[in-house]
Formats: sequence, structure tokens, C-alpha cells
Amino acid sequence: MGIMRMGYAHVRVTDMAEAKNHYANTLGLYEVLEENGRVYYKGWDEWDHHSVVLEEGGVGLVKFGFKVEHEYDIDDIEKKAQTFGCIVERMSKGENPEVSDGIRIHTPSDHLFEVYHGQTLVGTEVGTHNPESFPRHLVGVGVPAIDHALVTAADVRGMERFLTEVFGFYATERVQTSLEPDCDYIGTWMTSGNQIHQLAVIAGSNARLRRRLQRRQHVLNEEPRLVTDHRAGEAVSRAVHTLRRRHDHVLAANAGQLVQFLVEILRRPETDDLHECLTAVGMPQREVGQEQRITHGHRRRLTEQLPLAALCAEALAEIGRQRTLPRGVVSRAPRLGA
Repeated sequence: MGIMRMGYAHVRVTDMAEAKNHYANTLGLYEVLEENGRVYYKGWDEWDHHSVVLEEGGVGLVKFGFKVEHEYDIDDIEKKAQTFGCIVERMSKGENPEVSDGIRIHTPSDHLFEVYHGQTLVGTEVGTHNPESFPRHLVGVGVPAIDHALVTAADVRGMERFLTEVFGFYATERVQTSLEPDCDYIGTWMTSGNQIHQLAVIAGSNARLRRRLQRRQHVLNEEPRLVTDHRAGEAVSRAVHTLRRRHDHVLAANAGQLVQFLVEILRRPETDDLHECLTAVGMPQREVGQEQRITHGHRRRLTEQLPLAALCAEALAEIGRQRTLPRGVVSRAPRLGA
């Protein structure tokens, strides 16, 4: 099977006392170890010793750990990584507390990925004998487990190829500039199992962590926003990803037009005519479906998503002026075996 899941995220924080208060009292993670200036946490629904490691001094990602099903999977991934051209190092048992031996891979995006096969089994907070659905003594939001993360890479396509060829991941969603074979990738969402994604990669500087997410809880990194040419791509990527889930009734083949469509509706409070908004952004009329009028309830639901509209407006501003979004498309990659 190879990679089963993301096992841990090791990150730097600027203020350890404040970070400990946040992770313990806001997120509700359990502190399991503190040594050598590092603090280790786990969620209540996790079996292994830890899933989050905090280290004081700066901001950003130190490394990710990925767990494999079998010990021999490590040798297979090591050979694939070397064939791909990555620098691979062996790590001994105990270099990471309670973690088995494994390998370290320096990825094309300059991130450090560790691959291991075992971690000390601690057990979940609810046990296995007639377990409760969740602990009765949850603190804060009560995060059950680490789930996925988002990083940036200068070459999103290259990083997708690495994750596919070395880790056996597949893309569940992708944002790209066109349907042509030589198009640029703005973002890709990848997994090895039945999760919607385990690791998302969007355009940006190498060796950056944009965010890591526990189930039901966003944990935003404190680093300043990147003011680069890729910032617009990131804004479009996030907007399209949300729009694709929330506005299926107006989904178009052209994601850039879809972003503009929502912005146009919110910019025109005086009209209830979808045709006018569609004409403004050049979307074919047939893509609206049967509902040709904007109802009061429809407008109210859109207005409730003003933060998303602001994100769309940011995407417009970053790329240039109004109606100059790149003709990006959202593509859903087929699942393996489909």
C-alpha cells in the first residue's frame, strides 16, 4: 500500500508559551512530551504517540512525517525517490522520539519529508471497549486528529509528479491555466487513500508551509503573506475550490469566469437578471441551467458569502484589472482504478 497517511507535522513557533496555550486550550490537543525545546501533541482520536511537534525559533515548517503500512515500503520509496533525483538520507530509530527508523527525502519544493513505519502506540482517548463517540472532557474545539496540509512550490506540476511517482499519490482536484498538455498548474490536491486530499500544493515560493489542518479546525501559520507573482494564483485557487463546492448550479468550464460571475452578481444589487451578469463576464447562457432569475433567497445566500466575494475581488486585483483573470479550469482527476 505504501504511504497510509500524514503522521506528523513539525513546525517552528515564535512564542512557545503562547503556542502551547493555543494548541492545548484552543485546539484541545494533548501534550504527550516536552524535551530539548520541543513539545509533542496528539489528538484524542489518534493511536500513535504524537502528530504535532512545536519548536521555538522562527516560523515555518521543519518537516512532515508520512507513515507507511509495511517496513519494506520504505525501501521501495527510497529507490523511487533516488530514481526521481531527490537526496535521500537514512534516519535511525529514536532520532524522533517514539518514531521508528526510516528515510528523509529532500523534495523538489525544498521541503523535508520523513517516511517511517512505526510509532509508539498510545491509544485513543475513548479506548476500544464500548467507546464513547467522543471524550466527555473535551477542551476548546477538541481536534481529534491531524488531517492534511497545504504547502507552496515554485513548480506545482513537478511536485505533483514527485508525489505521484514516489509516494503513489493521485490528484483529486487541480487548478490549471488551460486544458492544453503544456499548461501551468496553479494548485493540486493529492491523496493516497479515500481522503479528499492529504497534501495540497499551490504556486508560491519553495519550502513554505501555508497552513496545516486538523479535522474541523484550520491552524493558520503566522508567516506574512507572500507578495509574489504567485499570490494571485493562490487567491484564485482558494476561490475556485470553494466555488466549485458551493455553486454547482452555475459551474462553468472556465473557472476564471466563474469567479468573475460571483463578483458581478454582488456588484449589481439592482438587477435580478442572470443574463446581464453572464454577458458581463462572457459566460455562455446555457451554463446557468433552468433558473434564469436571481431570487431574493439566492441573493441573500450569496451576500452571506461576502468573505468569498472579497477573496474573488482580491484575485481580480492581484492579476491585473477587472475581467483579466487567466482562463483557469478546474479539473477533477480520475481515481486510480476508475
